[in-house]
Amino acid sequence: MYSTSKTEVNTPGLSNDYGSSYFSKIVKERQEDGRKGPENGVLGSNTLLDRKQEILNKFPEMTEDKLEQLIKDYDIESMDSEELFKLAGKLMEDNVIPPAIQEDGLNPLFVFPKELYDAFLRGEIPMPSGVVSMASDFLYSENPYTGEKELGCPEYGLRRLQYENMMCQEAFKRFGSYYTEEEMERQVQLANSKARFLEFAQLLVDYK
Repeated sequence: MYSTSKTEVNTPGLSNDYGSSYFSKIVKERQEDGRKGPENGVLGSNTLLDRKQEILNKFPEMTEDKLEQLIKDYDIESMDSEELFKLAGKLMEDNVIPPAIQEDGLNPLFVFPKELYDAFLRGEIPMPSGVVSMASDFLYSENPYTGEKELGCPEYGLRRLQYENMMCQEAFKRFGSYYTEEEMERQVQLANSKARFLEFAQLLVDYK
C-alpha cells in the first residue's frame, strides 16, 4: 500500500560538491579566482592559458588537443538541450565526466520512483506536483518583441543545464524516501553527471 511517510534522504556516493549549495559554490569560486576582464576589453594570453589549464586540471581525462577542438566547435550558450546532451555523451565516452547509467544519457530530469509511478497509474494518488514550480526562476523568459515574461523551461546554454541540475536536486528532497537502492544509485549517478557537465560547460563559457 502506498505510504506518504517521509524519511531522511540518504544519498550515498553523491559528492558534497553537487548538493543544494552547488550553484553558490560555483559562483563563489568564480569570484574568488579573481578572473576579471582585462582593461580595454583585451584578453591577455596568460589569462587564456590559465583558464585552459584550469579546465585540464579539473578534468584530467581531457587532452589539450580535444579541448582546443571543443572550444572551436561548440558555443555552449547557443546550443539547445538536444545538442548539449549529445556533447555530454561524447564527454562520457571519453571519461571526462562520470557516466549516467540511463540508456539515454543525461536526457532525464531525474529518476522517478517506481513506487510512486505505479500508485499514480492505479489511481491511488494524484500525480506528484510542485517540482517544476520550485524552479520558477528558470521558467520565465522575456519576449524580445513585447518585453513581457513568458512561461517556459529554458532550452539553451547554461540556464538549461542549471535548470536540469536543480530538478535533479529537488528530486532527492521530494522523492528520496521512496527510492529503492537501485533507483537511488541511478539518481546519484545522474546527479553527479549533470553537475560535472554543468561545471565543464561553465568553464568552457568562461574561456570564450
